[in-house]
Amino acid sequence: MKEKRAAVRYNVDVLPENLKHFLLDASIDKDVMAETYDASSMGIGLSLDTSVTIFSVNDHIILKSLNNDFRLVAKIRYVYDRGPSGSRIGLEFRNTKSLELYRSLLGPLVEKEE
Repeated sequence: MKEKRAAVRYNVDVLPENLKHFLLDASIDKDVMAETYDASSMGIGLSLDTSVTIFSVNDHIILKSLNNDFRLVAKIRYVYDRGPSGSRIGLEFRNTKSLELYRSLLGPLVEKEE
C-alpha cells in the first residue's frame, strides 16, 4: 500500500539569507547543486556534526549530514514571494517518516501543515 505523501510549508524569510537564496534558486535551476551550511546557524541540532549538505536535483531537495546520519528527500511544490506574509516555499516529502524527521530538525521553521 502506497504511503500518502505529506507536505509542509514554512516561511523562507526566517531562514539565513544564503539558505533562502539557495532554496529559491533551486526551484528554477534544473542542475545538480550542493551547498554545505553550518547547522547551528540554521537552528538544527545534530549530535555528531554541525554541518548539513543541501542538494537540489531536478526540483528535489536532499538534506544530508556530513556523517550520513540522515537524508531527507522533498519535492519543491511551489514558491511565491508576494503578499504580506513574505516568501514561502512548499516541500512535498516522500513519506511521513521523512516529514517527521524534518520537523524534528527544523521544527521552529515549520509554519503551516497542509
